Amino acid sequence: YDPKARVALQKAVRRHHRTLSRDGSSFFYFAAATIDLEYVEISDAVDFLRQMPTDRRQWKMINSHRADITWHPYQDRFDKDQLLYALPADERNFDRWNKNPYYADSGRGGQYVDGEASWLMAYWMGRYHGFIGKEE
Repeated sequence: YDPKARVALQKAVRRHHRTLSRDGSSFFYFAAATIDLEYVEISDAVDFLRQMPTDRRQWKMINSHRADITWHPYQDRFDKDQLLYALPADERNFDRWNKNPYYADSGRGGQYVDGEASWLMAYWMGRYHGFIGKEE
């Protein structure tokens, strides 16, 4: 245990978490909480897992017509339009933690089934570190 290294690691985690916390990613919330539990709101990570649909088929999700969304002034690195804020997990298509959560429209019309790994990975990380109890 090196206190200087821990402080440096906490600073890095806080900087990283400030960027990724807008995504609502349970996986990244739990990863950050393993280093700096006081900085991360664990209930947000658990709520995100509860919101994720259990039907893992990649249904077509069209949200670009909604009046309650705000478009980001810049496109992503693939020149695609993106939202300023990520939609809740049950209002968008979710298949991987490393995918851009700011796309308004996504999905494949139900012909593709994503595995449960994206949900299970975050859930079991939360269980392993004690952020999620057996009853949740």
